[in-house]
Amino acid sequence: MKNLIKKTAAAFIISALGCSAVSASVVDWTSKAGISRLETSQHKGDFFKLANNFEAQENKVYCGVASTTIVLNALRVRADKIEIPLDESLVAEENRDWFPQGGFSPVYARYTQNTTMLKSPKSVQQVMGKPAVEGGRKDYGFQLGELEAMLEGNQLDAKAVHVDSLDNLNEMKAEVINALDTADQYVLINYARKGVEQPGGGHISPIGAYHEASDSFLIMDVTPNKANWVWVSSDQLFSALATKDVDKNRGYVVVSDTL
Repeated sequence: MKNLIKKTAAAFIISALGCSAVSASVVDWTSKAGISRLETSQHKGDFFKLANNFEAQENKVYCGVASTTIVLNALRVRADKIEIPLDESLVAEENRDWFPQGGFSPVYARYTQNTTMLKSPKSVQQVMGKPAVEGGRKDYGFQLGELEAMLEGNQLDAKAVHVDSLDNLNEMKAEVINALDTADQYVLINYARKGVEQPGGGHISPIGAYHEASDSFLIMDVTPNKANWVWVSSDQLFSALATKDVDKNRGYVVVSDTL
């Protein structure tokens, strides 16, 4: 009877805090606790530009492409002296008759997942699973090094960190938090969804904020039809980064502009 009372009390406390009954380490950002964390976070400098330029991935293997596109737009939209490629495919030729003629473009200057992929180290078909060499293995999406190469191909400065061990956890946390506090510097993470108690395999999304009191980071998931943005404890998050991908461990990339 005492154990039942204890379990009931614990469940009530978790519910009152707005946390998941499965784990207090993963907290939906729309819950009372999640909203409170964002309100009281002292490390959320990146959140607002990321949110303003947020977009969902266009298909099930484009999480890295969507994350890169968000960061490109956060860094460069309306920036002086930066020419952003126009994605003319957004408005079909047959729908342009009523627009002004003579060089007018009906699309805005912002990166799309189509234009981001133009600088990818992998072709669209390879991202979709086509082996790089005949008879080779399928490699869907992007591994961490490939994500770094796509960022660099788009003329961004990218530093990939493979999390092979948690021995230097404090140093890695400090690097991510510093990026959140630094203007025009962003962090993309490549993590195992199972490590944050979600179904699925490897995934890529931006980090938007850090909440010191709960020692948790906000993952701005680029698949909103599958999972909400969530706060994840730093221990659980870095454990999800320290997981094996195809060739190497997953990890994070610190990104800034070179232009």
